[in-house]
Amino acid sequence: MLMTKRASPLQEAMRRGFVGWAGVAYISDEAEKMVHESYSRYTSTQGREVVGVLVGERYYHKEGSLPTWLILSATLSSVGDERSAPVDTFALGVAQKIAQELIERLDLPGLSLLGLWHSHPSGIGVPSYNNGAGDIEVARNLLRPNSGLPDVLMAIAYHAYHERESWLAFNTTVLLRNDQRRFRYVPTLGERELRPLAAER
Repeated sequence: MLMTKRASPLQEAMRRGFVGWAGVAYISDEAEKMVHESYSRYTSTQGREVVGVLVGERYYHKEGSLPTWLILSATLSSVGDERSAPVDTFALGVAQKIAQELIERLDLPGLSLLGLWHSHPSGIGVPSYNNGAGDIEVARNLLRPNSGLPDVLMAIAYHAYHERESWLAFNTTVLLRNDQRRFRYVPTLGERELRPLAAER
């Protein structure tokens, strides 16, 4: 689990007046590193699905608009075996407990649970539906009335291929509380894309 008490560059950018673009997620280098290391250790070499929590901030530009999601940290919370997909049983209470523990360790007030990330050993980078079950059911479970969450990010780490090249890709979608019929695609940028934009402000 990531533990640091310094402010993330994403937070520093916000303090300088840059809050990103509506409907876009920005992921910190540390959170991205956690995802890559977890994928390499369990999914890439052992074919096992892993799941973790995404913690950060939502910034709303105006009422009714999609927020900017700032993913400041991530965890590795559960590892499945060849027959199990741990994300399918990831309950709201578990996600909130893990997120709160991480927020306390980071000692950065104002953070909250943004959603989940998990790997797809099959190499498919889109959320699973499975006739109303799968990833969409997990996201709907996290949007229960008592959660207080306005939306849930569902990010998938998978191995992408094109011709002779392959790389670890990170596909992020969101399920909104006021529209739980389908996931919406969320472009995800790293800190390298954020810093030059912040410098221009």
